[in-house]
Amino acid sequence: MAAITIPSIDNQACTSWTELDRSLYNKLPVYFQAKQAEQFKTWSIWSKLLGERKWEQNMGNLGRVIQKEFAPTLRAHAFPSALSSAAKKDIIAVRERTTDFSLSHQKFESPIFNFLPNFQDFLTNHIDFTLENINQQVIRFNDIFARSYVFHQAAYLMIPGLAKDGVVRAPQGTGSSDGTTGKSNAYLATLLAGIPNVGSLSLNAINLACSHLDDQRMRPFSGSQLPNGDSSPLDQMYALVLGSDAYNQFMYDPWLLKYKQLDLNLNTKGFKGNLFGRVMCKLEDMPLRIKVDTTKLPGNPDYITWPAPETQELNPDASNYGETIPNPNYVDAEFEVAFLVAGGTPFEMIKVGPPPKQFGDMPWNGRVRMTDKVSVPCLDENGNVYNDTNKYEEYLQLIAHSVVGIVGTQKRGILPILFRRFRGARNPVAA
Repeated sequence: MAAITIPSIDNQACTSWTELDRSLYNKLPVYFQAKQAEQFKTWSIWSKLLGERKWEQNMGNLGRVIQKEFAPTLRAHAFPSALSSAAKKDIIAVRERTTDFSLSHQKFESPIFNFLPNFQDFLTNHIDFTLENINQQVIRFNDIFARSYVFHQAAYLMIPGLAKDGVVRAPQGTGSSDGTTGKSNAYLATLLAGIPNVGSLSLNAINLACSHLDDQRMRPFSGSQLPNGDSSPLDQMYALVLGSDAYNQFMYDPWLLKYKQLDLNLNTKGFKGNLFGRVMCKLEDMPLRIKVDTTKLPGNPDYITWPAPETQELNPDASNYGETIPNPNYVDAEFEVAFLVAGGTPFEMIKVGPPPKQFGDMPWNGRVRMTDKVSVPCLDENGNVYNDTNKYEEYLQLIAHSVVGIVGTQKRGILPILFRRFRGARNPVAA
């Protein structure tokens, strides 16, 4: 029997790694965790804005949040009785409500690598690079997961150019890859087709969005509400999560050009753009976008798509064959979604604890680890291919298993804003 060579990423033949210093191998998980912590600072956005709730072992398949609710204010006027007569009485009843949630999980893994003769070079040039990429993908996945949940579970949706202030009560539910649930593609396509002029993310639209959150009894961030300590720029302000295109467009905003008093000073700790003294901006490098398919009938579910930010050059004749490049459909997408976020943790990320000790070092917390427990294709003398274990320790793989969860306790506290994209010194619709 002879082992089939699995090409490494530089197509060099495999060699046995039984000579590898096991003490170095045992230290690799610590090295991987340090790399993941470094990447987390760069790629994580939503986990810094949302609250956090701890999940413990043996809590069951379904989590439940029990919240106390203040008694409502049920009057616009107050007319108490004269002191000489019997007093009227208000009965103050504090109520409780519940919100259920469950956990989800996702697995990530690299191709199967074989060791090169010089392990140190391989660790530096290949494992390290792959590790950083998997870390980035895990953290981005968690952020996109949170953003997807917020978009589909948000109680309201704003589209500049819609009647009144542009805000409508929107469907809520768990989203899906085929766009049939939550704020479905059919719902959004019908909504967009019924608006003659979808506006940009203008300062007027942002001002109306702030008024909506005020009307919903939502409050800005205050004090040290953010779990990562970034809250000082957000004190007494809402957070606006948006892409750089929309942020850059503010300098051409008709309101700004007319009045010129707007404070757009840069701030520290990842926030910028003080709008009206009420809103601070947080930029996403890959915001949520919608592409219109003009070959489809407006209002049909397939009229809109959600393009991925990146793709690969797959033309073998191209000089950059195999390169990761921006997805043209994403670059040319007509619409984008920003989010105005209130304080008070209207949504909370679930912090998942370790698995039961009987399961050892299972990577449920998203930590990347290296394993040699891989299946190796082999062939016999007759050319028959079958799978064998990696008992000669010639191969390895990087894997991660991420368990995630999120719960919305006040789903009207984040307002998605679906707007038309503009670039440069143009005249966007000032809705």
